[in-house]
Amino acid sequence: AASIGLTAASCGSWVQRAGPRYAMFLGTSLVGSGTVLSSLAVHLHNLPLLYVGWGALNGAGVGISLVALISTLLEWFPDRRFKATTLALVGVGIGGFASVPFVTSLSRSFFQAPASFGSCTANELVKEGNALLTEGADGELREVVIASVDDVARLPGHLVEGVFGVGTGDTGATAALSCVATLHLAMMALGTLLVRVPPANWVPVSHLSTAGPSSGNSGLISCTQTMRRPQLRLIMGCLALSVAA
Repeated sequence: AASIGLTAASCGSWVQRAGPRYAMFLGTSLVGSGTVLSSLAVHLHNLPLLYVGWGALNGAGVGISLVALISTLLEWFPDRRFKATTLALVGVGIGGFASVPFVTSLSRSFFQAPASFGSCTANELVKEGNALLTEGADGELREVVIASVDDVARLPGHLVEGVFGVGTGDTGATAALSCVATLHLAMMALGTLLVRVPPANWVPVSHLSTAGPSSGNSGLISCTQTMRRPQLRLIMGCLALSVAA
């Protein structure tokens, strides 16, 4: 949330200078690389790497792409800015809402059950420090964990409570994030190729009929003036609270 807000607030003027296509290309690259890095972090069980990939890179990419998208919509619809901005944000919200069951379904599809050593009574457990060990089929000691009924109920498949090997199986999260990264790159790259800015001095027909051709850009202020407005601070505060929620 912090990465999205900071990037969106600091890159607005650059997006106006560079144009939406370059901005969306950068955003696409950041989102794709951040999601791939997050997938690697899950595979390596590395929490700081996950913060960098999903929190910093992915958030920055979303912030830049969102600014480029909304600024382009405002140029195309200067007479319906509120509706254009609202529809764009609604699309972002729907995408985030739909991604949860989608990623969950992918994770379940790629899930691999851990190696089962049977019930607790069928194993002679040895405790060394904080680790539980038991003898495997090859006669060597293996680190294991004891899974209760509640533990296995949260996992896909039909697992039975008992003793399971540490480091075996796969939650499917790594493969799911890799699929999400591929999908993000494909869809955002397509959007980057298709995005267009309106011609110079372009004004919608509906705006011409009500305000005249000279008023298409009336009332616009610069980024520097916008940053000084109290309304912007209120909007940024509301956005920060909603994203944090």
